[in-house]
Amino acid sequence: MQHINRLLRIAKTAANGKGKRILGFVDYDPEKKKFTASGTIWDGVAGSGGEGFYSEHDTQEEAIAACEAVAAKYLNSENINIIIDDLPFPEGV
Repeated sequence: MQHINRLLRIAKTAANGKGKRILGFVDYDPEKKKFTASGTIWDGVAGSGGEGFYSEHDTQEEAIAACEAVAAKYLNSENINIIIDDLPFPEGV
């Protein structure tokens, strides 16, 4: 019975979105002349892969808002930080 209760707790946690890890990027694609918001939502289970997200936007603010919209779908989304690396790299690197 303890084993069943433990499995039920794990299932409820997964259903509520707890334990999810979101890794997202906001980047600029010079060929498309668009900002992209992309990343993975992972449940923390080794080998499970995860679901990805990707979208293209005209402005950086729209791309950030898209990442925030993905994060808002999960519990404790107010604790999620979005890190944007806007350092340009020289051509040919």
